[in-house]
Amino acid sequence: MLSNPEDTDEYTDNASVTSFKGRTAVIADFGEGNTELYLGDAHSLSYRGYSVAAKDDANTAASMTIKPGEKPIIKANSEVATMTK
Repeated sequence: MLSNPEDTDEYTDNASVTSFKGRTAVIADFGEGNTELYLGDAHSLSYRGYSVAAKDDANTAASMTIKPGEKPIIKANSEVATMTK
């Protein structure tokens, strides 16, 4: 779980290839390519080649579920941009 004091704060961890802008995010890495990214009151989250971000500069709540061999499942309360490997 990632948490920033302000919704405009940014966090970057080059070792795990993670970047995040917003107040709250969760990365669930279950191994073998099974991963879920969740934004809660946030603008963007990027993890190991996958990303989900609000299309405008506003914060949003969104999730991306990634399973090997399947198209990622995106759920969001506003329009988002995504990137996959």
